[in-house]
Amino acid sequence: MRACSLRMPRRVCGCVLLAGAFLTILSGCSSYDWWRLKNDNKYGTTHPEEVVTQVDYTVPVNATIEHDPDPIQTMQPRTVLSDKDGACEYWDMSVEEAIQYGLMNSKVMRKLGGTVIRTPEAVTTRYDTAIQYTDPRTGPEAALAAFDAEFATRAFFENNDRAVNNRFFGGGTNFFVQDLNIYQTELRKRAATGSQFSLRSNTEYDANNAPANLFPSAWQTNIEAEVRQPLLQGNGLLFNRLAGPDSVPGVYNGVVIARVENEMTQAEFELALRDFVSDIVNAYWELYYSYRNLDVLKKARDRALTTWQSYDAQFRENRVDADREALAREQYYRFQLDVEAALAGRPTIGTQTGTGDGGGTFRGIGGVQTAERRLRLLMGVPITDCRMIRPTEISIEQPEIIYDWCAISAEALSRRPELRRQRLEVKQREMELAAARNYLSPRLDAIGLYRWRGFGNDLLAYDDPDPLASAVGNLADGEFQEWQLGVEFSVPLGRRLGHAAVQNAELLIARNRAILREQERQIVYDLSNAIAEKDRAYLAAQTSLNRFKASYNLLRSLDEQIDLGRDIDLDRLLDAQRRVVAAEVDFFTALSSYQVAQKNVHFEKSSLFEAFGVYLDGASDEMIPPITPAAPIEPPPAPAVSQDSKTPGDNFASTVSYEKPTIDRIETVAEALPTEQFNATPINWSEFAETDAEPLASEYVTVGQKNAVANEAVTSSPGWGARGDDQPKQHDESLQATPVDPFATSVE
Repeated sequence: MRACSLRMPRRVCGCVLLAGAFLTILSGCSSYDWWRLKNDNKYGTTHPEEVVTQVDYTVPVNATIEHDPDPIQTMQPRTVLSDKDGACEYWDMSVEEAIQYGLMNSKVMRKLGGTVIRTPEAVTTRYDTAIQYTDPRTGPEAALAAFDAEFATRAFFENNDRAVNNRFFGGGTNFFVQDLNIYQTELRKRAATGSQFSLRSNTEYDANNAPANLFPSAWQTNIEAEVRQPLLQGNGLLFNRLAGPDSVPGVYNGVVIARVENEMTQAEFELALRDFVSDIVNAYWELYYSYRNLDVLKKARDRALTTWQSYDAQFRENRVDADREALAREQYYRFQLDVEAALAGRPTIGTQTGTGDGGGTFRGIGGVQTAERRLRLLMGVPITDCRMIRPTEISIEQPEIIYDWCAISAEALSRRPELRRQRLEVKQREMELAAARNYLSPRLDAIGLYRWRGFGNDLLAYDDPDPLASAVGNLADGEFQEWQLGVEFSVPLGRRLGHAAVQNAELLIARNRAILREQERQIVYDLSNAIAEKDRAYLAAQTSLNRFKASYNLLRSLDEQIDLGRDIDLDRLLDAQRRVVAAEVDFFTALSSYQVAQKNVHFEKSSLFEAFGVYLDGASDEMIPPITPAAPIEPPPAPAVSQDSKTPGDNFASTVSYEKPTIDRIETVAEALPTEQFNATPINWSEFAETDAEPLASEYVTVGQKNAVANEAVTSSPGWGARGDDQPKQHDESLQATPVDPFATSVE
């Protein structure tokens, strides 16, 4: 009866211990999750008492995938055949609007050339920073998890029935029967100094038939606390925050290194975003040039058609030979072919970041339809719809902006994300070297353990005065206490692995420092090229404009001789027409090149975001300087548009002015310059006006009210339009800054 009466309390106590363990686990998890849900936005992802580096702009993780429209459900693409004679609706757009559309519609930082198809793993997305931060292997959260407290519990139930040869080992019997239950609970925690703290509870129930037992069944319980402190290898706050606990040489994943890697991922995201914005600007000016090129070629084709019709009529009257008529006809079809190519284009690589200069050298190839599809791809809008995107940045008067070389070179070397990432790489390698040197020390751990024991007939007995009636009561009395002190020592003879780790870390530091120096040289080289290209494009625009004036004077003079009935050389007339086309195309090529070159200067000195009003949300002051909105700028009055004008797109003669944010630089080298506003001198287009053409608006191109900065000194000079010394008295409509209708009906 005694043995039977003890089985029920034993089972009840076992169930109580298991239930308590599970409740402890559940309550601990729920309370911790509740704290994180409540305080993550306030304190980040760590406890407020921890002194850690703040991660500034980790992208929030959202598992809900938004529905994207089916890319197959789009309109038939525009081609040179489908839109040869058809009109379309225009979508007038500024470069800032194109960037805004691109940023709003981009989960992926798009690149031209099909990179997302060939190497999707190399494409940057807006989720990359959060993915690295939450990486369960190398992320900061994974590094912090090594210091989390851990709770463990175990329960084992055994029934032993055996025969023993020696009664002594059987407790006085040769047939040993035992009912054994073991309950273990442990809470362990690793400190940032490398110390390991453990608190354990061991409870054992033993009921057997050994006649030498004090009780037929008994409970044993103990609580022990253990501390293990590394004294040499693995000791110290620095090593554990750099390499992490239980690390091996060459594999370092401490909290500090993990966060440095996260900062490097953020720099890579900023790089991809900068290249993406640069590609949008490149595609925008490619489309602008394509419209202007098409406009020039259409007017040249119409001139050639007029010439052909004139000589065809003379040929029919036997006034000229057939070769003259054929030569004029060949000129017309040559320009017609150029018009078709300028309208459709070919899917070649256009101006792209990374080709030529860092931000891309303007190529000026491709047609309107190809360039428009390329811009739509980058903007994330449907590849084809009922509208055609038409740039609104059409002002020809451009000021010459002169940069202070010392200021912008210092700015580029201090703000470029490539250098920031490489400096973080060097810092990481230096941290790894400090961690690797720790492995040159032997492993020496000090161990201390203290244990309280309890023994009793029952686990709990409230009304029995016997000191051995309750194991828990006996434990509380503190009658049985034990302790243990010791050391553990181990060392690999020769320490080959430790020396290799140190040498490898030193070589990596030397390599990354050499790369950093070479990157600085490359950035200065690229910035020099950007400044030189800006000046070349500006001068080329001036020269091309003067060349156009001269070629137009030549063509006008020949046309006047024809009007007076004089006989002229047809070859000379056709050559003059080609010269006018080439000069005007070169002018718009230089104009677009100048815009791209200006963008590339901002690209090289890492002020591209500020130049186009892009702010990286959540970025720290060390990465992106704060932006102060510029004062409103009064736009110039729109020109009066004649209702009788036949020029395509006259309803869009006025340009759209926009505000550019000013910049408060971080690096202060000198006193700030006074605020200035730079205006370009407009061209007096009235001197060129024809009877059927509208004069261009006297518009000033405002670069913006610059908050002058210590890193940049900018001056302006009058635009190239004000420098022409040999302006002709008449003006061809080809120089009017009006948008082009590429789908106007062809003249047959």
